[in-house]
Amino acid sequence: MNDEKYWNDVWKTWRHADKPAWLKAVADRANTKEYWDSLWNRPSRRVEKYSMQWAWWRIREVEAKSVLDVGCGNGRLLFGVKDQCEVFGIDISPVAIERMKKEYGIDGLAMDVYDMDKLDKKFDFVVVNHTLEHLWRDEDIVRLSFNRLNNGGYFYVAVPNNISGPEETDEHVRKYDSEMLSKLLTKIFGNCTIKIIGNHLIGMARKAI
Repeated sequence: MNDEKYWNDVWKTWRHADKPAWLKAVADRANTKEYWDSLWNRPSRRVEKYSMQWAWWRIREVEAKSVLDVGCGNGRLLFGVKDQCEVFGIDISPVAIERMKKEYGIDGLAMDVYDMDKLDKKFDFVVVNHTLEHLWRDEDIVRLSFNRLNNGGYFYVAVPNNISGPEETDEHVRKYDSEMLSKLLTKIFGNCTIKIIGNHLIGMARKAI
């Protein structure tokens, strides 16, 4: 299921959430302290869609000059920060990469994410947003992401928070909790912070300077 044919079929579908004007409005909103304050002041509000917006916030907060999105799909996350920094995406689906180039003007490559060491540059920020739960070799992906970072660069990962395991979602190969994610990041980076936003676990780690 987690192969090129499956993801090509997924990315053939156009959604309202792919509309550039809609994405820009959401990205602008997510870049304000007031937005996040209002979100956290309403704890009952469902926030299962906010891992992408939190990535936008952190990319800007650390003033990253370059971003790699691993498993980028059609580039929606990268579109939110393309005006602030250099962006690049990789994905197993050529359909997704072609859409990213055509719809958002973002460069990238259709490639197996396990081959990302073949990329000839490094980045200030590497994102793996709701991709790790689809991959058997999660430690390899974290290590490869570490290799793609400049010294002092940041790694950002989001996964479902102890939900949507293989028995619930066919595409997923494991279910994460905060302890699992923390151990994984700390093993590679020696540090991490974990944040829970609704149904998301969000981890960040920094490569030593």
